[in-house]
Amino acid sequence: MSTHRFLLLFMFSFLALGTATLGATFTTSATPSTINATTSTLVNITVSNTDALNISKVVITLPQYFTCTSPLATNASWSSSGCNSAPTSNSTITWVANVTPGQANYFSFYTSASVIGAWNINVTANDTAGTLTSNNVAITVNDVTAPQYSSNTTSPATPTAYVNGRSYTFSTYWSDGINISSVIFYWNGATNYTANTAPAITNSSGTYSITLSNLAAGNYTYYWIANDTTGNTNTSNTFVYNITAAANNITQTFNGFKGNTVATNASSSTIIVNGNGTLTLYQNGTQVASNASCPAACYLSYTFTPSTVTGLYNFTSTAAGNANYTSITASFYPFIIPSYTMTNDAPSTYTTGGTAFTLNFTASPGVTAKLETDYSGTMTNYSMTQSSNTFSYAIALPAGNYGWKVYLSQGTYTYNLTNGNITINKAVPTLNMNNTLWSITYGVITNVSCSSPQTQVTPHLYRNGVSVTNGDWQTLAAGSYIYLCNSTTTTNYSAAAVSNTLVVSAATTYAMQMLQAPAIVNVLQNSSNTTIVVVKNIGTEAQAISLSISGINASIWSVNSSATITPNYNASFLVAFSSLSTASGEYAGTWVATGKNGTVNSSFTLRVMPSTSTISGINATFAAYQLQYNDFATQINQSKTQGLNTTLAEAKLSQLKSQIDSMKAYIEQGDYFNAASTSTSIISKISEVKTEMDKLKPPLIPINWPLYAIIGGIAIAVIFVIYLFLPSKHVQTPMQPVKEKEENG
Repeated sequence: MSTHRFLLLFMFSFLALGTATLGATFTTSATPSTINATTSTLVNITVSNTDALNISKVVITLPQYFTCTSPLATNASWSSSGCNSAPTSNSTITWVANVTPGQANYFSFYTSASVIGAWNINVTANDTAGTLTSNNVAITVNDVTAPQYSSNTTSPATPTAYVNGRSYTFSTYWSDGINISSVIFYWNGATNYTANTAPAITNSSGTYSITLSNLAAGNYTYYWIANDTTGNTNTSNTFVYNITAAANNITQTFNGFKGNTVATNASSSTIIVNGNGTLTLYQNGTQVASNASCPAACYLSYTFTPSTVTGLYNFTSTAAGNANYTSITASFYPFIIPSYTMTNDAPSTYTTGGTAFTLNFTASPGVTAKLETDYSGTMTNYSMTQSSNTFSYAIALPAGNYGWKVYLSQGTYTYNLTNGNITINKAVPTLNMNNTLWSITYGVITNVSCSSPQTQVTPHLYRNGVSVTNGDWQTLAAGSYIYLCNSTTTTNYSAAAVSNTLVVSAATTYAMQMLQAPAIVNVLQNSSNTTIVVVKNIGTEAQAISLSISGINASIWSVNSSATITPNYNASFLVAFSSLSTASGEYAGTWVATGKNGTVNSSFTLRVMPSTSTISGINATFAAYQLQYNDFATQINQSKTQGLNTTLAEAKLSQLKSQIDSMKAYIEQGDYFNAASTSTSIISKISEVKTEMDKLKPPLIPINWPLYAIIGGIAIAVIFVIYLFLPSKHVQTPMQPVKEKEENG
């Protein structure tokens, strides 16, 4: 018994499990089940729950090329939307629902389709157990909308005037929800055009166009018909296109000239008429030519022979026109005149005279004449003066290029008779450079100016490239000066220039300069010396120059004779000095160069140096000074070892040392004159050192008798040297020493 119960329980459990895993069961339907292509339609999908469990979610997936907008919240709420407004993939809408067993809910949304035929909408339902099931609901898409048109245009726009050979383009825009299969253009109730005719309809992004050519003037009607691929047809309104007759254009030429003109009675003239339709030509109201057989673009030629008849003629032309052109009438009035000649005497280069224009007829012309020219900058008319059969006008023309015309007037009519051009070149002005002399001597005042006889020219004066007042009154330094007179371009004259050179010579002068004159001349006693003095002639003329010395006795110097020196050249003078027994010392003198108109001076010093015997005495004196210095130094050192204050003695000894060193330096240089002069100050310093040495207290320094004997000998030597340096008693005034040696007792 228990075994049977177990088997029954197992079977019931298996059946329950199998029922739970089969998935939700439901039925679906669509309202409406048929929709119109490209029209947005509200579709309701009904889901009827045939399951034992509640349906908790519904997912609707639309076919490709179906659009949808946001779904409607009916008795279920949608949780997400994958609607595509221009889909290239499937749109998906998900609703959160609670459809109980045995209940039916509907799910709504708007959709449209760009394809036709039978399509399936997929519906997937989830029950509360999490299982899902998909069903398809059929929906049919039909196309019941015919093609639509807009933007009907024409080029050119209507109405338009006739133009021979013109092209006309007609266009309209067609659209369809599915696809257009063909478009037909019906023209004026008789002809239709398609994409396969000539001319053919063309399509550019929905704009259908056709071009017709060479249409005659008139009113035309047309319309369009479009078919789509599902058989829908639509016809446009009937449109009117109007081409009006064009204004006729008639042209008349008289000997190739359009409009009123003149011709002489000496030859025939040709009249040409062009227009549309039959052309007729009348002369003074009488028909003289016609071409009745010409329908359009007609041509008429007539030869007019005026014979000897002069005066005004009326020629009138008519063009009858046709379907495309209106009729027209036009007239012109040629004037026949006698033969004539036209001359002018314009110069090739500007002159102040006038230019005469002369018009001469062989007979009375019966007109008045005017000259027109643009020389003033604008074309201006001038009435010509008539004398019998001749007309003339004189005018002063400036330089330039000008056009001129001659007109004839007869009543209200004006005729262009003849014309031409004139070129008048700028004239070259005359420039005069004025000056009394072009070669002068320094000191003469210049008077340079420039002028021109042409009043339109303003001369300018330059000296060496610098503008100066035109008359240049100047006292110029010696040299060459280039004067330039020029003028700039004016209306009637070109630029010009003339030049000349003014030479200013230096004034006659006599001057000189000492280039080389020694300031010191050294001569040993009882010997001689030769010195060179150089003088330059800085005047403008050659002159004889001599050299002398003032302040020095002439007995001890000599110089070579005078020299004739040309300007800017030098001469050297050799001066010899012989001191003989002149005492040593310095003597002031002056070099004196004498020329034609004066002298040039330069001071110098004649220094008479010691003789050989005197030099030996100076050397011996210097040796004695050195021994004295060494003895003083020994005594000071001994005093210092005894503890005595030797500061002042040492200072005086240092000064003595400096003087002795100076004398040594002079001797080494061979300057025994200054060496002897230094000896005096050395004796003074020896006395000062001795005084300080005497102030040092005992222990007594023993008397150094040999030293005092040396000092005495030095004093005697110094006195002897000074004596030697004193001027000799034989030297004559005015030769005086600059420095003299003082005697020391």
